[in-house]
Amino acid sequence: MGNELTQYNNLASIYDELTDDHDLDGWISIIEQFKQLQHQSILDLGCGTGKLLMHDKLSNQFKRRVGIDLSESMINLAQTKSNQVEYHVMDMVEMKFNETFDMLTCLCDSLNYVTEIDSVHQLFKQSFNHLSPDGVLIFDVHTLEKVKLFTDGVFYEDREEIFYHWTSDVDDDGYIDHELTFFVKKDELFERFDEFHTQRTFSKEMYLNLLEDVGFSRIEVFYDFNREDVHFNNQHRMFFAAFK
Repeated sequence: MGNELTQYNNLASIYDELTDDHDLDGWISIIEQFKQLQHQSILDLGCGTGKLLMHDKLSNQFKRRVGIDLSESMINLAQTKSNQVEYHVMDMVEMKFNETFDMLTCLCDSLNYVTEIDSVHQLFKQSFNHLSPDGVLIFDVHTLEKVKLFTDGVFYEDREEIFYHWTSDVDDDGYIDHELTFFVKKDELFERFDEFHTQRTFSKEMYLNLLEDVGFSRIEVFYDFNREDVHFNNQHRMFFAAFK
């Protein structure tokens, strides 16, 4: 994994506001659909500020909740929200715990920040090793169709206290380069900071091959938060549920 995730240190203080339109309930619904009665622990990879793990439905369904993220600022902010969730600054590709978990999640296209095939393979291997028997890994990624939307893309949003300008570019290997400029209001002035992020996505077949290679026994693939939507028809988000 590259160093791009460290850029989230600048974004941590405004991340929750910028993502207030994310379909958090949709991700929670996916987790609930795959949770089995015996599942009591969850590890969230790329947990950010902990919005998912702090959701009331997860706190009621999992006795143990753990989150990891490469951004120390994100983890520091998450830790201020609750002492009922355990957080660690950790690279998901190199994660190491002396325990297993019933469910691993890597949502909101966090896995797209793992840009090399060998690193994705290593992440799947680590995930398999950290799952309890009958455990499940759930993740989502951009589809290659969605990547096309970023081609020479220019986006911006103007809020009362935050303005940002975002340009992106893609190549034929599924890489997406995002360049963002933020202006955040501080007292009576606006403070500027710049971010550069790189993501990459692969084909459905590549993810399936890597998952099967590390030993996952059953894998479900579906699209856009709908478990019944199993046939690709230019959707933008691809979900995987891989069972140990």
